[in-house]
Amino acid sequence: MWRRGEAEPAGGEPEPVTIPYDDEERLRRLADLLVERSRQDPQFGRDLAAWLREFGEPAERKAGSVYNTFSGTASNAVIQGRDFSGSINFGPQ
Repeated sequence: MWRRGEAEPAGGEPEPVTIPYDDEERLRRLADLLVERSRQDPQFGRDLAAWLREFGEPAERKAGSVYNTFSGTASNAVIQGRDFSGSINFGPQ
């Protein structure tokens, strides 16, 4: 596996690395590295911006879609959704 500061592997490209979507610390470090690289190499920044415009926004976050998340615990019911109409009743509490 290629690490920063080491010579790049044959072919000139580092091996891809998978970062779980919920690994916030590693994702933040990746974002910081991409920002710094974009500052150092404006063409890289333009290419990254073009890539993000095309692939960066998950389909579920596009206009008109719903993307709900819930983390932790709740002492009562949690309601997530879009375009509710009418009453929501969970019965006696």
